[in-house]
Amino acid sequence: MKYFARHKKKCLVIFCNLTMACSLTFFSGCIAGADYENKMIYVYRSTGPKVLEQFKVTRSKKEISLPQATETPDEILFRIIDTEIKRRGQIVYASISSPIIHSEADKLKKLFPELRIAVVHKPFSEWIRSWSDGSFRYEGRGVDMLRVEHLDENCCPEEYKTMKKEDFDKIVSDFFAGQYDVLLCSGNYYNNNRLSKRDSPIGKPAVIEKLPIRMKSGVKGEKWKLMEGVWRARTPYAAYQWGEFAVEPADPKAVEIIENLYGEK
Repeated sequence: MKYFARHKKKCLVIFCNLTMACSLTFFSGCIAGADYENKMIYVYRSTGPKVLEQFKVTRSKKEISLPQATETPDEILFRIIDTEIKRRGQIVYASISSPIIHSEADKLKKLFPELRIAVVHKPFSEWIRSWSDGSFRYEGRGVDMLRVEHLDENCCPEEYKTMKKEDFDKIVSDFFAGQYDVLLCSGNYYNNNRLSKRDSPIGKPAVIEKLPIRMKSGVKGEKWKLMEGVWRARTPYAAYQWGEFAVEPADPKAVEIIENLYGEK
């Protein structure tokens, strides 16, 4: 007590600092918890007249299938494309950036050797040679630090390097004429060329995109449902004419995050 009397001001400062530290720790824990419940995850977003039909049927818990063994990213992509091809006959895979679009096409050709797969993008001479990449990665919180990336010119096959806009326009026309099953392009190419306005002889192709979203605020009603062993949700954004999208996790990490929040405890 004598020490406190002699050093009253110093003790009060220490007490205030301790109180503030405890408060910051408490609130940061709350914020971290809220951040976890709304984590960024990678999803595949599917768009099309029949994509949302699965949400119109109310299933009891007894009818919900148990989750399958953990799928790899390639197995998830295969299942989604296979489903949409059987449902619609044609799809546009419209989320691939130019530097990786041809390697993604090679992957699909190995997964689906029976499908006719086409690639379109802007002429190679117009590709950006270097850029700042701040895209989302799981190892960071939200968006990682910006890093400079440089184009590897070998990522584009030689035959595509000399192609002009007219050549790619013809590939697009051939796709909508029914000569291809899958069309790969970037989201910008899809929007800038108004491909959503075009139909093929068998109807409007479904659109598949891979992108990061917020697990809760990025989906309708902040709800995910386990449907036939797959976590699915709807997004309310109306970027295309259908107004709603169906989304599902694009990799095992996203599945794990959803399971931790929405799975049975």
